Amino acid sequence: MAGMPYLFYREAETLLTQHLTMDFHNQRLNLFESFERFQDQLEADNLLKLQHSEPSSRYYVEASLNGKREWTEWAYDEHELDLLKQDAKDCGFAYTVEEVD
Repeated sequence: MAGMPYLFYREAETLLTQHLTMDFHNQRLNLFESFERFQDQLEADNLLKLQHSEPSSRYYVEASLNGKREWTEWAYDEHELDLLKQDAKDCGFAYTVEEVD
């Protein structure tokens, strides 16, 4: 920066810093606007509303070995219940299932 006046150099540095800050600001603004468009599209397609679901049973599973409880777990559908029962069987545990409404 040998022939450049100090004041001009400081102004150029400030402009560069402001330019980088504005780039970041513009990127964040573009990201937010993209998010808003996405939310508007979800709302237009009725995808933000919760679907009505039938009440279902939950299952409380306890697995034990020689009378000592090894683990407990909740299952929220038949598939999860089947997986937990199979896990207990594979480990040689006895298990109990309690249906909770």
